[in-house]
Formats: sequence, structure tokens, C-alpha cells
Amino acid sequence: RARPALALPWAVADVVEAVKYRFVEAPPGGMRFTARAGSAFGGVFGRNAYGGRYDVLVVCEGELNAMSVHQAARAAGWPVDAVSIGGEGGALSATTVALVREVATDFERVLMWLDDAGHAVALRDAVPGARALRSHVDGVKWDANELLQRGMLAAFLNQIMGRLWPKQAIVEAGNG
Repeated sequence: RARPALALPWAVADVVEAVKYRFVEAPPGGMRFTARAGSAFGGVFGRNAYGGRYDVLVVCEGELNAMSVHQAARAAGWPVDAVSIGGEGGALSATTVALVREVATDFERVLMWLDDAGHAVALRDAVPGARALRSHVDGVKWDANELLQRGMLAAFLNQIMGRLWPKQAIVEAGNG
């Protein structure tokens, strides 16, 4: 039977190479995701959208987290781009680490925001000067999409980003 789903296109140089479908509701024990036949998930989600306009990159797990960061950062006035490495399972693969390292070269500042602190630190260590943030605090998962749904993501980004990099320095660098 047909179920409502969000289509998440993975593109490289504006060519869609894969489409992931995230179902609005997953039955207990059922699948939350599926992909279009022939999909090749060989890059990072959202890379085709950033275009080198900003100097801050947030690397997330999950497409919805990257889209949430993108949306809230713009609303909060942060010149930030966000990409997703996909799910947690492949976060530390040699391919993912190499892709993140390559993507990060386009940015002055990089923040790895992942659910697993060890994964965030490992990716941070692969990119000189990067910072790391984990999504679990006091046993509660606080990823970007959850914070956006609760109306808390813009304030969270202001707090975290403001501690890491003064906003004025980023805005000036983005406009320079």
C-alpha cells in the first residue's frame, strides 16, 4: 500500500544520483526509509546546495538534520551551510571520512554534529581546525530536527556557534 513519504534527492553537481524516501509514519518494526531503485549514495546530502557562499559548514547525520540546520541558521542570521553524511552506520568509513575532508576544504570553519560523540570526534580529528558536538545530553537525543520541531534550534545554534566562533567574525568573513 502507498504511504506518504518525504523524497530526499542526493545530487552531485545538480545531477540527482539517489533518492531516499522517508516515510511520514513507520509501522512498529517497519521500515522508515527506502530508496529509489538504482540509487547510488556516494556523496554527502546537500553538497549541491551550498555553492561556496559561506565559510561555516555543519556536518550532520541525517538529511532532516542538515535541512533543519540550514533553515534555522538562515533564520538566526548565521551564514552556515549544512550537509548530511547519511546514517550513523557509515560515519567512520574511509569513504565518508575522505568525503568530509574534501567537502570541508571549501570552508573556514567546520562543526561535526553527530549522535555518537566518538564519531563526531573522529571526523573532527580528520579535518584540521574542525569542532565536534554530540547530540545526546544527559541521555536525551537533541538532534537538529528535534530542536527545530520544538522551536529551539535557532537559540541552540546561537548559543553553540556563538561560543565557538563570534558571529561578527563569521558575518564579516562571509561578506568579505
